[in-house]
Amino acid sequence: MIFPAEEKINRAIDGGLSGGLNELEELIAIIENTQGIQLKEILILKEGTSQRTIERQIAQLIEKGLVERRGSRKTGGYFIVNDKEK
Repeated sequence: MIFPAEEKINRAIDGGLSGGLNELEELIAIIENTQGIQLKEILILKEGTSQRTIERQIAQLIEKGLVERRGSRKTGGYFIVNDKEK
């Protein structure tokens, strides 16, 4: 027997996980469509998402080897890692 509170918790957990994956997928699509995009440009496209959240998401993608940062701190941007480049 599943209690109503337990069901709500399960839905919240599932929604949180799916929401997080959707956000990462959206960020990958943005970077893929605009190779070399800078953080300030991503912030404009993802209006309503905090800079800290986007930085954390980018760090996850870099850690997974999907995205890399190229260039200087001021003028560099984010690129999708191409398997052929490895």
